[in-house]
Amino acid sequence: MSKKWTTLRKVDSSEPENAAKEGTPSEVSSRIPRRRHLARTQPADIEQPPELEITANSMSPLVDLAAPEPAPVRPLQMAEPRILVVHDAAATFRLIEETFENFTKARVDSTPDVLTAFEMAIRRDYQLFIIAMTLPEMSGSLFYEFVARAYATGLNIKKIAPAVVFIREKNSPQPPEDLIRDVRVKAIWTKPLNIERMLESVSSIIKRT
Repeated sequence: MSKKWTTLRKVDSSEPENAAKEGTPSEVSSRIPRRRHLARTQPADIEQPPELEITANSMSPLVDLAAPEPAPVRPLQMAEPRILVVHDAAATFRLIEETFENFTKARVDSTPDVLTAFEMAIRRDYQLFIIAMTLPEMSGSLFYEFVARAYATGLNIKKIAPAVVFIREKNSPQPPEDLIRDVRVKAIWTKPLNIERMLESVSSIIKRT
């Protein structure tokens, strides 16, 4: 009995099988997550919307993102100059006090005592000395030299003695020539004192207001 060989030809059925595996579009969309599905199906040439940029103009007008304006700064007060008056006549140093306190911003300290005046000159900073030519214990010029030397030697803090004005009596002798030419001496007032001359002679140090 003869055997018959039957040749089996393999049929290429990859497309039907792939179609069966992939299924219909509706079935595919049900199996693939929505986001991935949209990424696959969305055309590449569609422009993505730009990211929103939050600015001060895009916010509600009730929200102010601008930096607060700095508070106005008050100008610093100008330092008040100080004047030391050393004179034994109460009427004289009171006239000087009222003149400079009313017409300038200066603060006036006055005393008839030489020792008290020396202590005040050491402790405080003065822009002007007004000293009588003749004091009870010594001359005004000698007192000024004592203070100037104390400043130079650094008894407290080394500094230069301020400018000085001397007051002479009407009948007293004229001061020596070297004192008049001293650059530290701004003026020599002769009684009776004149308010306008007083202010004008020290205008480079004490400004009139």
